[in-house]
Amino acid sequence: MSTIIVHVKAALLGNGQEVVDDATLVAVAGVIQQIDSRKAVSLPAEPDRVYNFDDQYLLPGLIDTYVHLIFPGDGRPADQFVQGRSDMELLLTAE
Repeated sequence: MSTIIVHVKAALLGNGQEVVDDATLVAVAGVIQQIDSRKAVSLPAEPDRVYNFDDQYLLPGLIDTYVHLIFPGDGRPADQFVQGRSDMELLLTAE
């Protein structure tokens, strides 16, 4: 299991808590295990990667919402898929 440590200037957790200054994120196998101040986090003995972004902010859970829901997602060029399809077909694809 890969363990990743990320140190940041501050983390905005979005759960009603205040901003956590001098924060550290610990992720194991791609899943966030801890986010807290650097002093409060239990660091694993030998992480696989450590990133220091001491002048950056962390917004965990922020997702890329810019997507094209009507594209097939199977590698076909979008213009080939969209051409000749009715609005209803594209709506159903997006759904």
